[in-house]
Amino acid sequence: MGLSAQRVNLALNVAVIAGLILCIILAGVVMKDSYDAALLLADTKELAQELRQSSDDLTRFIRTYTVTGNRSYWDYFQQVIRIRNGVDPLPIQPWRNYWDLYISDGHPPRGFSTPYAILARMEKASFTQPELDLLNEAKRQSDALIDMEDQAYNAMNGKYRPIDTTGLSASEALEFSRSAPVNQTFAMQFVHGTAYHQWKGRIMRPIDEFAQMANQRVLEAINRNFQLSLVVVSLLAVMLICLVALLVVYFGKVANDAQTSQLLNTMLPARVVESVELEKFKELRAIAAKRSLALRSGAKASTTTPGSAAPALTFPVLYSEFLPLAWVAFVDVVDFTTMCRTTPAKVVISILNELFSLLDVEALSFGVEKIKTIGDAFMAAKLSTSELSAAIDEATRTRNVSEDGVQMVVFLLRAFSLANGVHRPSPSVPSGASQESSSSPRKGLQLRCGLHAGPVASGIVGFERPLYDLFGDTVNTASRLESSGRANRIQVMESTLHLFDEGLPHLRFDAELCDVTLKGIGRATTRFIRGYAKDGDNEGLVSSRGAPARLLPDADAAQDTVVPM
Repeated sequence: MGLSAQRVNLALNVAVIAGLILCIILAGVVMKDSYDAALLLADTKELAQELRQSSDDLTRFIRTYTVTGNRSYWDYFQQVIRIRNGVDPLPIQPWRNYWDLYISDGHPPRGFSTPYAILARMEKASFTQPELDLLNEAKRQSDALIDMEDQAYNAMNGKYRPIDTTGLSASEALEFSRSAPVNQTFAMQFVHGTAYHQWKGRIMRPIDEFAQMANQRVLEAINRNFQLSLVVVSLLAVMLICLVALLVVYFGKVANDAQTSQLLNTMLPARVVESVELEKFKELRAIAAKRSLALRSGAKASTTTPGSAAPALTFPVLYSEFLPLAWVAFVDVVDFTTMCRTTPAKVVISILNELFSLLDVEALSFGVEKIKTIGDAFMAAKLSTSELSAAIDEATRTRNVSEDGVQMVVFLLRAFSLANGVHRPSPSVPSGASQESSSSPRKGLQLRCGLHAGPVASGIVGFERPLYDLFGDTVNTASRLESSGRANRIQVMESTLHLFDEGLPHLRFDAELCDVTLKGIGRATTRFIRGYAKDGDNEGLVSSRGAPARLLPDADAAQDTVVPM
């Protein structure tokens, strides 16, 4: 069984939310990895360049010192070592030609930061252990080269290491304890010789290998980020498809709900529509289709629950209500069948449309509820659901029932008057026969009506064109009273007249009682109401519930129909 629109909607929402969460996580991973790769690239460039630059600066200063004998260059040499070891403040971006600019005018080109040894900065950076090993090797070789440069400096000052180291400790053997004449040529050859250049190569080789290893790791991170970006883009594409599907389902559901709601509002009374849930209405359709398929395939549905003789609900109910007492009326057109035989169909429809539209307007005015039309029959009811509750005392209940009955009578009398104003077409005359004079008075429609009061069941049946209808003996009796009635009269059971209570004296009846046989009901005594008038009151009936009953003028009323002005 396919998923309902609501479940599909929920599933798509969950999928989109999950996809968004996953995309956010992956985007965070990509951003973090990209940031780490950028830091690694920057640290690789800065530390490798700084290590190489500091080594080159040391070489340049010691060589310049051995050539010129200017002690300032030796001071620069020592400052470079102190900065690299974290003793002196660290210039900001020291690899950017710091010493060239500083020596030119004696002013630092940029500010300083907290002293920070290059070895500590290398350990803090996000390098792998093999990469750190290469940097440490370059640093160790650079420190070893400083020892050679230190020998050149001392040669410029006439100090040398002992030639005979017998009996000396390692530290004593490295001390410049022997004095001799200054040998500038020796110092210059020491820092320009082949051994010095070979040692410089020992420094630069691990730096080069470190840069290559770190750059390879950056490239791998970039490639990984690219792959993750493709995953994120793919997920976003999937989510976009899901979102489009979600919107299609959503707007399809909205359109379907709007169509269903419009159908319900058109077919059902407003108070009933408010009690119907759209989802239950759509569920009814699905259940009906499933049940129809099951019955076509030969399946039988049980109408009783196991262990119980009472009938069980085998089909959902959208709306149902039991009314202890309601006024139900049927109205139809006299000689309608004959009129249909002699009148074009379009004219018949136009006449019924005019008549029923007028009755619709009047029903709203009198608070009468139109139930349905069946051919030329108009079914209406006065349903006092709220006033028949247990919270209302008996006197008020009796008065309300009486007023509802009186208003129903006045509405029906008004219907006779309105029908008389609807032109009834003359029968078609065969060719050659004499036609009715154009000066003959126009004939209006005549109605007959049956009115009865009693308990009814109400509810909605069907879904394609859902119908709110009333059921029960009260409905059947009202229909039989109409079918056996007279033109421009309201036929009622003699047994129901007491329900009019205080309004009964104002009803105008035909003189005789009638003894009729009602199909499916049997013999009954009835009366025909021909009018209503309240003696001495020209303003019409005023409801005890505060709303005046709208009693319209009867200028077009049928003969003998009395409606107070």
